[in-house]
Amino acid sequence: MDSAPPLPLALEETVTALRKSIPELDSVLAPLIGSGSKNVVTLDELLESTVDPLDRAKLIVSLGFALHSCLHAFLRVNGQDTSAGPIKAQVERLKMYFGKVKKAESRKSRPKTDVEAAGRFIQHAIGSSTDREDSPAANHDSSARPSSSSSSSGKQRESSPTSGTSQRHRPAFKPRGRR
Repeated sequence: MDSAPPLPLALEETVTALRKSIPELDSVLAPLIGSGSKNVVTLDELLESTVDPLDRAKLIVSLGFALHSCLHAFLRVNGQDTSAGPIKAQVERLKMYFGKVKKAESRKSRPKTDVEAAGRFIQHAIGSSTDREDSPAANHDSSARPSSSSSSSGKQRESSPTSGTSQRHRPAFKPRGRR
């Protein structure tokens, strides 16, 4: 022990104050920790008990932010500039991770697309327009027309993609001459 170089006076005072404050810290933390080691939860146990990856990410980022905030406050109290140091960079990095966690939460809360239901809606919409053309009522309407006009209009329908069928389904409130 005697071979170690002596500490500078300022550092020696700091170490002495730290040694004196440890019993006081124990008495303050005792109600929080509990009487025995049964109530103490380690970080590993806490992370293992958190099943949801999103909750685990929130916990890790929150703990990191709390630790860096305490260190930032300690440095500020001791009069050090923290506006452009590595602590500030780490706090900014943790804020970025908070943003990522919030983005993941918003993705989780938005409704998921039901692919099967969307497929049924699309199939119903496509199927209903083809069913109307193939239905017996549609054939009945075309048989009531004169044969010369039905054959010529049928050729026009086959050649033009925007012919007859779109006019049949046009809403009644929209005049034909205006668009």
